[in-house]
Amino acid sequence: MDPEAEQTRDGDLLLLPEVARITRLSESTLRWLRHQGRGPAGFRLGRRLVFRRGEVEAWLRQHEQAEP
Repeated sequence: MDPEAEQTRDGDLLLLPEVARITRLSESTLRWLRHQGRGPAGFRLGRRLVFRRGEVEAWLRQHEQAEP
């Protein structure tokens, strides 16, 4: 894949319901993990909570690697 296209894909913004579908966690669980500082990095854009796709994927890899 083209590095520029990959960078754009990593920078894609995802809404909370999309992250919930990707991670198969409920929206409330994701909110709780974020509140505890243990969830994927997200930020407010206006009133919406958004996540960069690359951050969500990195968070998943981190948890995958933590498993024995």
